[in-house]
Amino acid sequence: MDKTTARRIYDSLIYLISCALAGEKPQPELITGDISQILNYARYHSLTALAVSALSSAGLASDSATAERNMAIRKIMLLDAERENILAKMRENEIKYMVLKGVIIKDLYPFIGDRQMSDNDILFEADARKSVRDVMLSLGYDIESYGQGNHDVYIKQPVYNFEMHSSLFDSYSNPDLHSYFSTALDKAKVGDNELSRVMTDEDYYIYIKAHEYKHYSAGGTGIRSLVDTFVYLKAKESKLNRTYIEAELEKLGLLDYERSTAALAFKIFDHAFALENMRAHQAENYSDPLSSSEREMLDVFFLSGSYGTTKQMVENEIKQKTKDGKGAKFKYVLSHVFPPMEFYKSNFPFFYKHKILIPFLVIARIFGMLLLRPRTTFTKLKTAMKYNKKG
Repeated sequence: MDKTTARRIYDSLIYLISCALAGEKPQPELITGDISQILNYARYHSLTALAVSALSSAGLASDSATAERNMAIRKIMLLDAERENILAKMRENEIKYMVLKGVIIKDLYPFIGDRQMSDNDILFEADARKSVRDVMLSLGYDIESYGQGNHDVYIKQPVYNFEMHSSLFDSYSNPDLHSYFSTALDKAKVGDNELSRVMTDEDYYIYIKAHEYKHYSAGGTGIRSLVDTFVYLKAKESKLNRTYIEAELEKLGLLDYERSTAALAFKIFDHAFALENMRAHQAENYSDPLSSSEREMLDVFFLSGSYGTTKQMVENEIKQKTKDGKGAKFKYVLSHVFPPMEFYKSNFPFFYKHKILIPFLVIARIFGMLLLRPRTTFTKLKTAMKYNKKG
């Protein structure tokens, strides 16, 4: 698919999102013929429910698309109910906690289910990791990962997926963000009970932009991040202490990123802008209303999908590790096979504590890369080698 066609399709998705958020019916003549392709893009960015909401208002949603939206609504309701069960158990065990990310922002969207959720994230006090594990096991969860990095993953049929965070950011991959948010629980306000904690609106916004940037600067992050920014600021902007937010973002080196992404979100999801853009697409000679820098940034978001790409993650990591590009292949591979001790401290604390066992873990990780994740490993190596040629 050529770039012009791709942009026409994802601009159509932006138009549908703007309609859903503004409560406007989309005009059929602007999107007829592209609906299946638009929905493919929407799925890639976990925005199907929002797109179908707009299509349904104009009678343009197929039965299968409507069923997909209904499944998203059902999942939200199941996750909400199950989360309350988990939090009740955490209170029984006197574990301090704070719900995170989409759990909060989803309630700012127009309708239930509009903000799709693949999982729920909950922060707990770091020394309660084993207690949290016992809580999840008592509720019938299987452990997908435990004791690696800053969160543990628990899953249960039919749709339950909970990421339980001992900290908001990984100390190895994001040391500055880890340090800044290390006191998030202590800094937060008391919620609806003595163990519940809630960030201020300002701190929550700083957190979601920091979390977004973490993904953007690694494998990339999808357009839903821009939708979240737009929805949150629309709901909260008049109440936010912008001076505080900018001062804190400046400390993190994220102020320019926040300003550019917020400005982009407010521009593209403004319904009047999105409508005129779609009309312009139908003109004989399309003139892009976005600047070249805005379009370039939007392309990055759209190409990343909900969870980024392996190729982008490798390229960004190489750029960070090798500023001049020299020896990129060797340095990248070496850093993954023989990472520094901080990697083990953050991701494998047991082995960090018992360093004599680290060689066995190195061997196990190499076999894991080759036997369990050969496709991902090959993609990473291929990307590294190509980058090395460019260097």
